[in-house]
Amino acid sequence: MDNAAPRIMQALEALAARRPVLTVKPYDGHGQDPVEWLNEYERVAAAHGFNNDTKLAMVGTYLRGDAASWLAGINLQGWVAGNGVATNQAFKPVFLQRFQTPTKILQWHLELDKHWSKWHFQVVFDLSSDRLKAI
Repeated sequence: MDNAAPRIMQALEALAARRPVLTVKPYDGHGQDPVEWLNEYERVAAAHGFNNDTKLAMVGTYLRGDAASWLAGINLQGWVAGNGVATNQAFKPVFLQRFQTPTKILQWHLELDKHWSKWHFQVVFDLSSDRLKAI
């Protein structure tokens, strides 16, 4: 049995070395898409094997500025609503309600329209150029 301990330790160290270190950029509540950030946080949390309780316990370490102040000032009971946790006490819906504001949604629509217009113009221009080259 004494011979097995070093082999077990080596195997555990090898496993730990292979596990990727995944991180999430901190969220400060300004200039970031809260839906995109939340999706990224959940992908990283899943890769690390976090359950909903662990996600809630750890999310504060990834919040900065206004987002960190917001979290410190509220009392949440769970990650998602259900199983006795009301919607207004679950992180996901409360976070999105706070940071996915109508003003930000309008801003994202305007940015999307701007990019769409540029893309549409480029496609039309490319098609026209191709047709003119064929003449």
